Amino acid sequence: MIFLEYVTIALTYFGLALGYLPGLRMNRATIALVGSAFVIALGVLSLKDAWDAIDPTTIVFLFSMMIVNASLFLFGIFSSCVDGAVERYAESVWVTGDVDVWQWNSVGDFFE
Repeated sequence: MIFLEYVTIALTYFGLALGYLPGLRMNRATIALVGSAFVIALGVLSLKDAWDAIDPTTIVFLFSMMIVNASLFLFGIFSSCVDGAVERYAESVWVTGDVDVWQWNSVGDFFE
């Protein structure tokens, strides 16, 4: 039983680090939810302890940041920042003539 608990925790952390679990259509949020459900179901953590581990202040902060992020996206701030950065970078490349960015096919070509 202890081995199964360690495997569950290890798979959960592996999936969170990788961003997905090979062969399964799960993102990080789903992996965290399923992993925590398995940890509670296996008795590693009681349901009361799991609820006590949730910090309401952090949850409110995260939801607030999601609202701010969505508002910035709707106002077009992110695309304006990217456009400005691309224009600034393109000007510096063309002025110095160091790198021809239009010849790159992928990021891997840059490091070859």
